[in-house]
Amino acid sequence: MRRLTPVLHRPAEPSTPDIRPAAARHIAPLRRQHSLQPTPSRQNTPLDATSPHYY
Repeated sequence: MRRLTPVLHRPAEPSTPDIRPAAARHIAPLRRQHSLQPTPSRQNTPLDATSPHYY
């Protein structure tokens, strides 16, 4: 039982840091999509011909 306690505590602790990398991974794609979305979105409205060219 003593061995199970540390085993359970170990995964519980990494659970917190695990969320951090997960969030960072989600933020990375989100930031890339957000950065790309606002740029093409703005060019898409004023310049439709520039949007396909930009891609």
